[in-house]
Amino acid sequence: MTSKYNFISSIRYELQQIKQMNWSVDKFTKERKDADQEFKSSPTFGSQLKRSPDAMEDAVKGALIGEIDPLTRAKKVYDMVKFHFVWDGSYGDHTEYGVKKAFEEKKGNVADINITLIAALRSAGFDVEPVLIGTRDVGRPIELHPVLTDFNYVIAKLELRWKDVFARCCG
Repeated sequence: MTSKYNFISSIRYELQQIKQMNWSVDKFTKERKDADQEFKSSPTFGSQLKRSPDAMEDAVKGALIGEIDPLTRAKKVYDMVKFHFVWDGSYGDHTEYGVKKAFEEKKGNVADINITLIAALRSAGFDVEPVLIGTRDVGRPIELHPVLTDFNYVIAKLELRWKDVFARCCG
């Protein structure tokens, strides 16, 4: 079932731009490429995808000793991350603690844990990308233009055996 908020008639406004008296324009509504760039350059999202603690890389290598089958390797990395963490119960599309601190403290929000999953799968040699989604609490995202507050969850998209596999470790 979808969210009840998807069926409530409403009009939501978002300020697109302001034209100043000197003819300059201040844009507020983002285009998809701008939203993508904002996430990639964010210290609590994009930068975290590039960080993988040495302890995590060692744990990944230890879990994969002797494994050749890609599906088995992916499952082992998934299980390693899933059983390593305790979810703190909060959602978010940006890390709260950061990958390194979350891995060391063994706790984090949805983004901390699932971005760590992405980093661990990449460390194991998989091609993994983050996918932003919104839970039922925030309803369906607006398709016309990206509204960053329409997303509150990040999952991993892994191409495995010519199929896309979506994974999350908590929530």
